[in-house]
Amino acid sequence: MISGHTKLACVIGDPVKHSVSPAIHNSAFEALGLDWVYVALEVSRSNLAAFISILSDIGFQGASITMPYKETVAGLVDVLEGDARKISSVNTIRVTSEGTLEGHSTDGPGFLACLNKEFIDTEGLKVGILGAGGAARAVSLSLLNNPIESLVVVNRTPERCDLLVGLDPSRVRVGKPSDLASCDLVINATPLGMGSNQGLTPVDPGLFSPGQIYVDLIYWPPATKMMVALEKRGVRVVSGISMLVHQAALAFELWTGLKAPLDVMTRAAISQLISQSNHS
Repeated sequence: MISGHTKLACVIGDPVKHSVSPAIHNSAFEALGLDWVYVALEVSRSNLAAFISILSDIGFQGASITMPYKETVAGLVDVLEGDARKISSVNTIRVTSEGTLEGHSTDGPGFLACLNKEFIDTEGLKVGILGAGGAARAVSLSLLNNPIESLVVVNRTPERCDLLVGLDPSRVRVGKPSDLASCDLVINATPLGMGSNQGLTPVDPGLFSPGQIYVDLIYWPPATKMMVALEKRGVRVVSGISMLVHQAALAFELWTGLKAPLDVMTRAAISQLISQSNHS
């Protein structure tokens, strides 16, 4: 039962109606018998700073930050921790007992956990990443902390790639879509293929060939137009569902101090996605 003692957490973005994060987190709270509730809140950019400023005052213990606000929120919290400080991107806010807003990034570790689950070894890989926003930064930092050979960043506005190149100039460079053809692993960290962009692909699928691995950070729809096209070409495709759950589990642990019930959260995510697919 929700009461005045119930602790609150949320996901903030625009849009968030498609989010499966409430299903993931509420299933975890229920599994561990915690008096918590997690909701999705669609906050406009004009109201974002005001909302973040009162997060603690209105009783929230934590928040997840999704597109397009990860970089903006990095400038609105009281302190940046760990990866979030290095990449100026926040996907998780932890509210301390004193009301301090800590900005964290669980995207990178969540991505590596996804690769580990898929038995993908990054050592010596030539990696390409599409996008240069918050998620791209987090994923790139985690990859560069591992022995990949190189990272090429492909983005519509190359000047946005400066922070990524600065993470490791000896291994990171700005490239063109055609450079992806020689990559072992390619990651889509753009919104192309999601929501109103479902009919779009981030690059031409014809650039890819069998033997490559493509990881799409998008989880809705579960199979994007790009993923379907690449599977037909013999490319190994990984959806964003696994990363979504693993980064959520890390956020859950930051908020509660308890080990996240990963299996429960995974089942909830899959069930919610199936339900959304049936009603779309």
